[in-house]
Amino acid sequence: MKKHLLAIAIAIAMTLLIPLTALATINGQSLSEFSTLLDITYSNGNGNSIQHYKSYAFVPEGRSTLKWNPIKSGDLTFDFKWDISKLIKKSGKLILSQLSDNTAQNVNDCENAEGYAVYTITGVTPNPAKINKSKISYSETEAFVDIGNGNEWSKDGFVWSDGECSVPLSSSKQTVFVRGKADTVDADNITLPSPKSVKVTIPAMPKAPKVNIYLSQGFLSTRNGMEVSNDGKTWAKMDGNTLSIGVVTELQSSNGGGIVEIDLSNDKDVYIRVPAVNGKPPSNAFETRLNFKDAGDVSANLFTAAPNMKIKVDQSVVIEAYIGGKWKKVKSIDADSIPPEGLRVRRAGTKDRLPGNEGILKLDNQEIIVS
Repeated sequence: MKKHLLAIAIAIAMTLLIPLTALATINGQSLSEFSTLLDITYSNGNGNSIQHYKSYAFVPEGRSTLKWNPIKSGDLTFDFKWDISKLIKKSGKLILSQLSDNTAQNVNDCENAEGYAVYTITGVTPNPAKINKSKISYSETEAFVDIGNGNEWSKDGFVWSDGECSVPLSSSKQTVFVRGKADTVDADNITLPSPKSVKVTIPAMPKAPKVNIYLSQGFLSTRNGMEVSNDGKTWAKMDGNTLSIGVVTELQSSNGGGIVEIDLSNDKDVYIRVPAVNGKPPSNAFETRLNFKDAGDVSANLFTAAPNMKIKVDQSVVIEAYIGGKWKKVKSIDADSIPPEGLRVRRAGTKDRLPGNEGILKLDNQEIIVS
């Protein structure tokens, strides 16, 4: 009774779940889906499937000597089905073994033997398609691989598609696999997927470029050849390595689609990145929101009357006075130089702050007034 049940269990385990069309057959049944997934599991009685077969041997037609190879976890799909498409290069025998130590040396030792499953594969025509050198291009968010005609691609080597090959841009390197796909030649012959695939590496996105913002001087600077955007989606080519702050600038679109307006006024987002070039993806973007803070107001307590008709400036701040038609940093002011209408003064701007609001400095009976 136990031997009878074991024989039934082995027979169930040997069943091929996904049988290819046309003449290529396995144990007389046609194979379907070129992934040729073979179920190598059995139920442990608790409703769970576990790996049933531990090793395999493939013997081409006309030979009989076995060479055993382990079935590795990397050969399996998530549900313990085994992708044998890379083995099916020609007709022959595929033998699966449940045993940890295989003593069988030829196919006859395994036929109808406990612990082995023997599959006969016939009518196989390997796919002769050549894989062209893949090219990579980029959009704002994705990388595209040109897989060429007659090919298919996969992200994991198990699930294949002949559609557009695209993956989201990433700060880490990514890999896709490309191979010649299966194709029906006529009613009596088929081609299988190419047993070898080409690994295409998609480079990681480089780091964001360094950007310096000089609010007091009204510009930002970075490297030559960068792209700029207000939303991280629509990009424009920078002219040189600087951009004026506080204005709207018209620049050429990065994709050749005309003119793009870049607004670098207060409270606007700005993105700057290295463009995609020479098969490399665009970089991560420098991103900031412009915040035009100023250096603060100027007040009378920042000035002190001193001997010799001098007015000293508090050295904890930087003060500018409008003298001779331009703003100059001052540490002291000659009282005699203050015109009747007063002298324009302000806190000087810094790298990340604009100059402060102006005040009018006057001297009234030795009293310093700023209004």
